[in-house]
Amino acid sequence: AVNNFLNANNLLLEKEEKELPKMAVLGKEEAMTPPGSRKQMILPDGTKAWLNAGSKLTYPKNFNDQTREVELEGEAYFDVVKNEQKPFIVHTSGIDIRVLGTVFNVKDYAAEPSIEATLLRGMIEVVDKNDPGASKLILKPHEKLIFAKKRLLTKTSATLSNYTPEKKIARPDITITSLTKNIADSALVETAWVYNKLVFEEESFEDIAIKMERWYNVKISFKDERLKNYRLSGSFVTESVTEALDVLQMLVPFSYVYRDGAVCNSKKRK
Repeated sequence: AVNNFLNANNLLLEKEEKELPKMAVLGKEEAMTPPGSRKQMILPDGTKAWLNAGSKLTYPKNFNDQTREVELEGEAYFDVVKNEQKPFIVHTSGIDIRVLGTVFNVKDYAAEPSIEATLLRGMIEVVDKNDPGASKLILKPHEKLIFAKKRLLTKTSATLSNYTPEKKIARPDITITSLTKNIADSALVETAWVYNKLVFEEESFEDIAIKMERWYNVKISFKDERLKNYRLSGSFVTESVTEALDVLQMLVPFSYVYRDGAVCNSKKRK
């Protein structure tokens, strides 16, 4: 793998004058970002939220009256205004995340096998939606939780009540890791997208292709399945999809055809 083979750019996504697309649905507001787009918005309580490509954030029209609750599909970065009387809650497909005043990232794309919650500052509580009465899981700054969605299909897995960081009792559907310290948020794989950078670290070519599909709004297919297993590290900032693929060709022996928003990775070069 080759690390940092492209120049980094620390510019934070600028808030555009044009608001996110919104539409009212049964007393709710929906903010959406199509593939190839990343936007910032400010919720009624002043909380800042960044939405990654292909994401949707839903919240009630009376948000901040009694509670502050949002539903997320896709990926979002939150800088939550502190209010101890009104906790901020993010609902995903498998877990609920409760905070008071915190900076954190949540990723829950429907097509991906896991949900990720990454805490930068403050504290968050994670609750298993299948077992809301179980003990809460507390994340500390610079910790990342990965929740395997496959548990949603079975009732035989352990519950959160069987897991605490102190006891370190294993749960096959939950992994908690510590982020590398002394690295800026703009350089972290989990949050670099907020700074308009697509970063990947020791990831398979297949997973990188999924990220690139959302990032560039293209469709990528493989003719040679072996290509999917190459593992790479690096970042893209201002590169077009073809420029990015040209760089990847330096690391992986493949050729490609780009036509009408579709990329086909042909067979491995000898």
